[in-house]
Amino acid sequence: MARLSFLYPRGPIDLGNDRGLLLALPPNGSVPFLPDWQSHHTPGHSPGHVSLFRGHDRVLIAGDAVVAVRQESALAVMTQRAELRPPPAYYTIDWDAAERSVRVLAQLQPEVLSTGHGTTLRGLGMRTALHALADTFRQKMPHHGRYVDHPAHPEHERAAGVASQRADARRRRQVAAAAAVGVAVATYYRRRARA
Repeated sequence: MARLSFLYPRGPIDLGNDRGLLLALPPNGSVPFLPDWQSHHTPGHSPGHVSLFRGHDRVLIAGDAVVAVRQESALAVMTQRAELRPPPAYYTIDWDAAERSVRVLAQLQPEVLSTGHGTTLRGLGMRTALHALADTFRQKMPHHGRYVDHPAHPEHERAAGVASQRADARRRRQVAAAAAVGVAVATYYRRRARA
């Protein structure tokens, strides 16, 4: 999965903020229109990432601050084998912030944990796994990669992004060409086998 990350979109998505569809979350942690919920800033996977927590039944919607499946493994994604993990390695831009965010989530002591990837986890086993992840985060994060030693600072890297986008476009063309060659070879051998 990580090797395919260069194919993922890199640019922003226009959610129509000019029409007033988006509201900034208040700094006090409240969530507009959802009085029972609190927002917690949980950056790392992305700079503005938030997780939502409802205290009376201890439900936590963690987004991608943690995930419930090993997102870097195609087999794990297909089988959806539950395993509490750090945020997806292929698209986490600040590992120090991600570690702090996992600690924040563990302190909430959720009863139910819903993540951006994988199944919903519940109960003491989930809480134990969440605390273990917070305690062993450094061992579970990647040991090398673009953002492991140098977190991304999107506000400073926009100018550098143009060169990166050109390289990404070139890689996409190379992958498409390789796929076309693969399809052509497979077609050739399939026809040859029929003859």
